[in-house]
Amino acid sequence: MISKVLVVLVSLFSAVASGQGWQRYDEAKYGLPSDSTIYSHSWKEGSQGYLRSLSFNVVQVVDDSNAIISVKSDGGVNEAKGTVFWVSTPTKGMVDDMRIQIIDPVKVVGTKKYDTVSGSSSTIWKIETLTGEELKKYKDEEAARVGKANQDRKDQMEKDKRVQEKAIEDQEYRTFKSADGKFSIEAKFVEMKVSPNPKIGTEIKLIKREDKKELVIRSTVLSEADMKWIREKVKADKKIKDQATLDAKLLKNGIQRYSPEWYSLGGSKEPGGNSFKGFDQ
Repeated sequence: MISKVLVVLVSLFSAVASGQGWQRYDEAKYGLPSDSTIYSHSWKEGSQGYLRSLSFNVVQVVDDSNAIISVKSDGGVNEAKGTVFWVSTPTKGMVDDMRIQIIDPVKVVGTKKYDTVSGSSSTIWKIETLTGEELKKYKDEEAARVGKANQDRKDQMEKDKRVQEKAIEDQEYRTFKSADGKFSIEAKFVEMKVSPNPKIGTEIKLIKREDKKELVIRSTVLSEADMKWIREKVKADKKIKDQATLDAKLLKNGIQRYSPEWYSLGGSKEPGGNSFKGFDQ
C-alpha cells in the first residue's frame, strides 16, 4: 500500500513540474550539450540559453518562485560540480534535496547575495526560466538558428562531395597525346581490345572529359608513353579482377584472405595455425 502511495506521489510531482521550466531528473531525457548550451564561466547579464545537459540538487526552496540550486552533474560540459545558482521559476512541487533538470531556456538576470549554511554570504548568478512571449520568441529564434545550421551543414556536405568527386575524376582522367605530338585530349581510359579486322589492329576506347562522349581510336595513333601506361593499367586491372574472383571462390570454402599474401581457415590472423601464406601452400 505504501509503495503505491509513493508511486502516486512521484507521478504527481512529475505532473506538477511539467511545463513550468523544470522537471524531476530523468536520465532518459538528459540533454546533450549543443550550440544553445550556455556556460557560467562565460555568462554575462542578458545571456540566454539552455542548461539541459546539467542536473541540479535543490539546496533550498526559497518561495513559490525562487530556489537555490547547485550543479549535481555536468553532462560533460566542464561546469564545476557544486556551483550554486539562484533560479527564478515556479517552484510548486519542488522540495529541498530533490534532483532536477532545467528544461526551458534561461536568462541571466544578474547576481545575488545569499547566506550560506556556515553563516557567511556569497554572491551567485541569478537566472530565470523564460516564459510567455519571451519563451516563444527564444524558441522561434532557436528553430531559425538550427534550421540555418542544418542548411549550412548540408551545403558544406554538398561542397565536400563535389570536391571529392572532382578529385576522383582528376585521378580517372589523363591527357593522352598523339604519336606525332601534335594533338592531345583529356580523357578516361575504358578498354583496349583487338579488332577482328587485322587492318585496324588494337583499338583504344576513351571517354572524353569535355563532353563525356565515347571515343575509339587505333593504338598506333597514341604516343608510346600513353600505350605503355595503358598496357600497365590493363595488366593491373586484370590482376585485381582475378584476385577478386579467386577470393570469392575461396570464401565459399571457408578460406578468407586478410592481406595480400596471407589466408585464413579459421579466423586466425597470425602465421601458422589456421593461417597460411599463399594459396598453394
